Amino acid sequence: MTFSIKKQNGKKKIIKLKKTSITIEDNSITGFLINGKTKLGYINIPSFYTDLEAQNGLGVANDVAKQIYKLQRENIQGLILDLRFNGGGSMKEAMDLSGMFIDRGPVAISKARNEKNYTIRDPNRGTVFTKPIVVLVNQFSASASEFFAAALQDYNSAIIVGSTTYGKASSQIILPLKTNNYIKLTIGQFFRVTGKSHQQLGVIPDISLPNIYDNYKTQETYKSFALANSNVEVTLKHRAKSKAEISALKISSAQRIDSSNAFKAIKAFNSIFVNDYINREGTYSLTLDYIFSNTDTYNLARDNYIAVLEANASVFTIDNTESTARILDYNADDKTANANYRKKLREDPYIQEAYAIINDIIKL
Repeated sequence: MTFSIKKQNGKKKIIKLKKTSITIEDNSITGFLINGKTKLGYINIPSFYTDLEAQNGLGVANDVAKQIYKLQRENIQGLILDLRFNGGGSMKEAMDLSGMFIDRGPVAISKARNEKNYTIRDPNRGTVFTKPIVVLVNQFSASASEFFAAALQDYNSAIIVGSTTYGKASSQIILPLKTNNYIKLTIGQFFRVTGKSHQQLGVIPDISLPNIYDNYKTQETYKSFALANSNVEVTLKHRAKSKAEISALKISSAQRIDSSNAFKAIKAFNSIFVNDYINREGTYSLTLDYIFSNTDTYNLARDNYIAVLEANASVFTIDNTESTARILDYNADDKTANANYRKKLREDPYIQEAYAIINDIIKL
């Protein structure tokens, strides 16, 4: 296929496009090494996807297991699982992933209208990783993400770090209508193994960190149609690990946050973002001068915030596993994208704080 393109200077250029087949990797999860005083693993889980058409139905849980295997071959001493901005997905995948970090038992309780409560269990003995784990969450971690984070928190299998999650503990189905439209119906609720629900409440982190979306009111509790919070009776008790003493971890974390330029910038921008733009009240002029001035003020605050984060020094490097490095040798474009992504991870203050928390756990 040939295109004739007219450039800005008036010259024409002929461009030929050729259709080629490309290979798409089945695994959309990549594990990275955090190399510093301690070697840790890092895995970002963007969603709880699954392959409904595959015979084995494998999805994100299987992909995470593969990455953990690769990371363990590199002798990691801890693991960071990043669920920030993970809006959920397949509850089956959340159940399977939860079961990888507990040694058999209930992972949640399901309740549907006109049906008996059903305890969702992990039938498999053993865990894939027994060293310290931090799970990063924020206000946009929802549904299946909360299912997973709550299970690990109730079993004391991980330290949950970040902001209180979205607060959605219900399940839906989508049904077709004759008008070629669809309707989404809520058909059930999920409860934690303790019988309590995180509906509207969210999963409250063990260690809280400031966020630019604090007080932004995006969570389920602010929706007019949100289900009320409730509890159910527990018929199968879970056997949690001994709860770690985290008071010292919280104190150390708070001290780092108070002295961190990155988190100071996050709190400062959050104040401007929420008070001056999201929740602004009163009257203001609708002149072009005011609009441009208002936009310039916001852009300046945002640019200052971004500049501080980009200058955020790190005590570690983010590296690829040996297997990932071998794959990247065959694709220059992927190699560049990978390098840019690792730079972004290295500058992320939340990953830096998660790294520091795991180091504190190891020392304790």
